[in-house]
Amino acid sequence: IDSDYNALTDALGLLRNDTKNAAGTQVEALGVEIDTITMTARLPQKKLDKAVQLVTETLNARRLTLLQAQKLAGFLSFCSAVVTLGRTYLRRLWTFTSTFTKPRSFRPLTDGVIEDLVWWRDLLPRFNGAFSHTYEPYERELHINTNEIRAIELAFKHWAIYWAHATVIVHTDNTTAEIGILKGHTKSAGMDNLRQILITAASLDIQLHAQRSFCRLSQRETWPATRETLGLWIVQRAFGSNAPHMGQVQGTTLQSYLSALRSVHVDLGLSINVFEEDHIQRLIQGAKNLFPAQSRRKRLPITRDILLDVLSKRATRGEDPIDTRNLNAAFTVAFSGFLRMGEFTYKASDLIDTRRFATERLTKRCITLSATRDHMILHLPRSKTDHDNTGVDIVVATAADDACPIHHMDTLLQQEPKEDGQPLFRLSNGAFTRAAQHAYNQHLSQDQIQALGRWGSNAFKRYYKTNPQRLFSLQRQFLTGHTAPLTN
Repeated sequence: IDSDYNALTDALGLLRNDTKNAAGTQVEALGVEIDTITMTARLPQKKLDKAVQLVTETLNARRLTLLQAQKLAGFLSFCSAVVTLGRTYLRRLWTFTSTFTKPRSFRPLTDGVIEDLVWWRDLLPRFNGAFSHTYEPYERELHINTNEIRAIELAFKHWAIYWAHATVIVHTDNTTAEIGILKGHTKSAGMDNLRQILITAASLDIQLHAQRSFCRLSQRETWPATRETLGLWIVQRAFGSNAPHMGQVQGTTLQSYLSALRSVHVDLGLSINVFEEDHIQRLIQGAKNLFPAQSRRKRLPITRDILLDVLSKRATRGEDPIDTRNLNAAFTVAFSGFLRMGEFTYKASDLIDTRRFATERLTKRCITLSATRDHMILHLPRSKTDHDNTGVDIVVATAADDACPIHHMDTLLQQEPKEDGQPLFRLSNGAFTRAAQHAYNQHLSQDQIQALGRWGSNAFKRYYKTNPQRLFSLQRQFLTGHTAPLTN
């Protein structure tokens, strides 16, 4: 290439400066260093040092003549071509140069100019370089609404793991993106990107809400929430409005939003008394009465009969033997121990910190089988009801049928040896606190059910309902004075 270039310029009679010739993937051209590997154009080190030196000298002098101001602004303008945010932090210097009335007189630097020059001095090395990206053909045609949602998706992709179990407030000037995050869907082409955002948020227990939008629109202080602010917000959300983020939601949804707001106040160290006020609770109850929740698909409790069907050879036919061993052990142990979903499963993101995983999640070291195999001790490192995080030991007894947790756990550990810190199971959804229904059907007392499930309050009553046979028996006894069996 060099010989062809030299021959061509000689034939055309063009002068060359051979001292500036360069070859390779990283060369300097027109005062800019170009890197074809990283697709980046940046200031060479000499010019970078010169820029920092000029800015430092100017800050020390605290004043400039018109000529000095123009030279500094001109050189920094050249740098701005490859410095991210360079032009943003140069605007006030150019405004400063336009205010001179006498070219030879000195003028003190304004506060704005000093602020911008400090940025150049301290942050220039970090912002040196402009990156070139070749867009795919389909990306050039994307609507701005889709690009706005993609930007939020990118933020979640990189940082969502640090937001786990927290409330995240997304600030965006795009209405489609805001409403999409609030409602969980959008008619724009960004639905796939929005779905990824919501899936990520759900998997990491990230709460998204738009209470700030109401305060911004009504020009009210956001934190701490007041009775007036919360009351107006509840009413507007219950009936809905055309304002961004203020569409109608059900009373039960409002209740969950209110819980999220209360959690934020706890995190910020603010008073939560307003959330306990009767006035606020009555507004929520009114919203539930006026706009009751829509009926949902009935979810049956996990009873022992259902568990036996799940474990049967017919149900596991064609399944990978490894999956069968893991699922059978997980299902039977979870059922017998009244386990909650988060107590015997884990997410892929939990494995990033192996040390924390070993101390907080269910691993092989948490299982102790008795010598006679009549029971085992299941140690839960963390539990919803273990407020001191000291761990909970659960005694799990053997059973005489296919739902025996001891048999399935023993089989799993023998056929699939695991290291002490390795996880035991991984499942997708469901919860075995519904075993409370089976316990209730077996005529266990409420105290006994509460003890088995490790409930510290009456919350366990939500996990079972009186079965039809018992209701029929009670009704029959009420009407006739004696009971009779219920026939189908």
